Amino acid sequence: DRQRGLIVRATASSIAQPYGAIHAHVRARLKTRQIKGDPYDCIVASFDYWLSNDAKAHLAVRQCLEDRLAVYDSAAPLHAQMTYLHLEEHRQGYNVLPGNALDRALQSAQSAVQRAPASARAHQALLAAHFARSETDLAWRAAGEAMQLNPYDTEILEDVGARHVQSGHYEKGLELLQKALDLNNTPPTWAVTFRVIALYMLGRTDQSGPMALTLRGSDYPMAMVALVMGTAQARDMAGASAALERLNTIHPAIASNLQAYLKKLAYSQTTIQQIIVDFERARDWIASGKQ
Repeated sequence: DRQRGLIVRATASSIAQPYGAIHAHVRARLKTRQIKGDPYDCIVASFDYWLSNDAKAHLAVRQCLEDRLAVYDSAAPLHAQMTYLHLEEHRQGYNVLPGNALDRALQSAQSAVQRAPASARAHQALLAAHFARSETDLAWRAAGEAMQLNPYDTEILEDVGARHVQSGHYEKGLELLQKALDLNNTPPTWAVTFRVIALYMLGRTDQSGPMALTLRGSDYPMAMVALVMGTAQARDMAGASAALERLNTIHPAIASNLQAYLKKLAYSQTTIQQIIVDFERARDWIASGKQ
């Protein structure tokens, strides 16, 4: 039974996950416009947003979701994905609308749960909304619901694991991230980033350093921050300088005020303090030019 369960979970991960075979098939069909206007195209686009993570893609995906919601208001996945676009507005300052982005995020997540109470993705969105508002008890309750509703979803495992890392529960976060990795050996960049941060915070730099190097080329802000710290720790002056320059170019506001960004992401104060100390130490070392 255990072996059968592992097979089922691995199959579900490779086929039905956001970057699995089903989504890849829909993505290919979208390029030929065979399903233009179908609400599912915005779902795929909203997951693909995280591959670029920029203001232009954010605006396009949000508009897509708004257009589809005007027609398919009962579609819980659309409301769930809209949650994350509102959260990105809050975190990144992308395409700011009047009003409170965190309030809109919570409203979208609640709408998703109301329309599909048995949807793990809806409860995952609720987790994200509550966590961003520092409503931790409600966030962990939503996390438990999401994992119970779909224990085969590696993205939910990764998401909950990431929240534990942000909260300073590094061992618990690593445990969940490793479970997801056992089922899907091609995790998204953001999940790898949280593994790096957890290992780094636990002092397991022999593991976090090499893993940080796999984040090269990513535009995901925290991946870039982790790369700066990892290359500096390895005394790779060329690599660290290039990583810092790229962060300054792509995310100048984050590079200039990393503490404010980490607070918007709802990291624990202990984690924020340690990252700030080590990032500033890395930046000072790069500026010194001394090996």
